[in-house]
Amino acid sequence: MVSSRLFKRTTIVPLPLFDQIQRTALDIHQDAQTIFVNLWKDANHQVVQFCLHLDQENTLDRHDYDTVEKHTPWNVYNGQPYRAFCGTPNRLLYQLNRFVQKYFQHGVDRTGNLLFWDELNDYLHDMHGRCVCCGQGLGTDKALFRSTACSRTCSLELRTSQLRIRCAEAYEPGLSFRLLLTAIKVAMQHGYFAHLPPLPMNVSQHQIQTAISAMLNNWAGFREQIRRETIYGEVELSVSWVLTAYRGCLAWWRDAPSAIFPHLGLGQVFLVNSRPEIEKAFQKNQRCAGGNTTLVYHGTSIDRLYPVLWEGLQVLSDTELSATGAKFGRGIYTASNSADAAGYSRRTDDVPADQAPYDLVLLVCELLSPTRHAIMDQDEQETGYYLTTNPADMIVRAVVMADRADRFADIDSLALQRFLRERKR
Repeated sequence: MVSSRLFKRTTIVPLPLFDQIQRTALDIHQDAQTIFVNLWKDANHQVVQFCLHLDQENTLDRHDYDTVEKHTPWNVYNGQPYRAFCGTPNRLLYQLNRFVQKYFQHGVDRTGNLLFWDELNDYLHDMHGRCVCCGQGLGTDKALFRSTACSRTCSLELRTSQLRIRCAEAYEPGLSFRLLLTAIKVAMQHGYFAHLPPLPMNVSQHQIQTAISAMLNNWAGFREQIRRETIYGEVELSVSWVLTAYRGCLAWWRDAPSAIFPHLGLGQVFLVNSRPEIEKAFQKNQRCAGGNTTLVYHGTSIDRLYPVLWEGLQVLSDTELSATGAKFGRGIYTASNSADAAGYSRRTDDVPADQAPYDLVLLVCELLSPTRHAIMDQDEQETGYYLTTNPADMIVRAVVMADRADRFADIDSLALQRFLRERKR
């Protein structure tokens, strides 16, 4: 409860112009345009308590923001808030709450005047490149749709937050959540544990597999449990592990234009950012290569999807995970034409039709210095195929799902690359 000896000041801060991908990744509802920042000051005009809210929160009508009884603010001297403490749990506000607490506990300005608002505005525009917990820079420029944990310590800290903060995908209407569950279930059935993140503590492989199967077998009932926030124990641990362990983001591209994907329907395209270490390695190589990149395609199967999201594409020629031959040597094979790569997309019998409406997978990748990787024919002409031996020269930018390989045809690579570049500016 707020002390009556404190006085409150509310400031409305406009949200940055996040695109649809970022809003989905950050769990920002479609009507939100501003953030209400409530600061409580003592008699010396020092900020001692605070809370933040998106406008038009479901649990707090915007007309009640001046009603003290509606708030349970955080004391800046209580340490970092590890859970949402006032209003609806939200990924964006979780990170901002931690910034605000640290600012007023350790900052030079504790009055909440102009310097604070400048710092908050700068942080809002830069937060996707900082650790979601400690705020340390991730060194990823603008590659991430949302921030992630920078270390195991911060990952463990994030796991103490509400499920909605950790796992925004579980609450969105798109297929990201179901796709990730299906992908990891099949990967585990194939025994690809060496290519998956470490399992969470206090839960066994069998428990996770059982929990994931139960979720997928009763999808409607499970979604209702998610909505009511009534999942616990190993089910909650499994959901959290699946959605956070790969430390990247698979974001449903709801408005994917038919001009770029002429044969695909709604809900079949997902944009990807990889975990920070992969993004940084690619950016480092990109700077060394002078920035020249192109989009290429790699057909695969759903059992390989989660390992790719976790590790990036790897050289697996001549291993038990090699899907096809290596005619031109060991490496990662890609194609400049989506239809050519689609021929390598394969079904797996482990995915029931009612659990995976689209079970063919096409990866859209960004490739550095394409001429260096081009496969030539006997006349030294480019074949449209590429062979990459260094995984850091390539990074996954999108996942496309379909029920038939011909739906992958005619993807407009130039328009897609233009879109991907413009959204990073």
